[in-house]
Amino acid sequence: MSADKTVDTDGDDIDRIQSKILGGMAETLSMRNAVQLGHINDALLKIEGGSFGICEECEEDIPPKRLKARPEATTCINCAEKLEQLSKQYATG
Repeated sequence: MSADKTVDTDGDDIDRIQSKILGGMAETLSMRNAVQLGHINDALLKIEGGSFGICEECEEDIPPKRLKARPEATTCINCAEKLEQLSKQYATG
C-alpha cells in the first residue's frame, strides 16, 4: 500500500465525493494507528521500567489473560469498568 496521500480531484461530483470519503477514512485510520503506536510505546517503556502489567488505578497486577488480549492495557478489568461507568456518567450528566 502506498503512503501517497494525493487525491485526484478531476472527475464528476461522485468522484469528488468518493475522494473526500476516502481521504477522510485514510486520515481516521492514520490517527488511530498513531494512537495505537503511542500505547505500544508506553507499554514498552513500562516493560523497561518494571511497571508493565500493574494497574494504574489500584496498583494490583493486571491478569495475564487481559494483557494477552490487550498488551497496552493500563488498568485491570475492575478499574477499567469503573472508569467506563464514570465516563458514561459525565457524558450523560
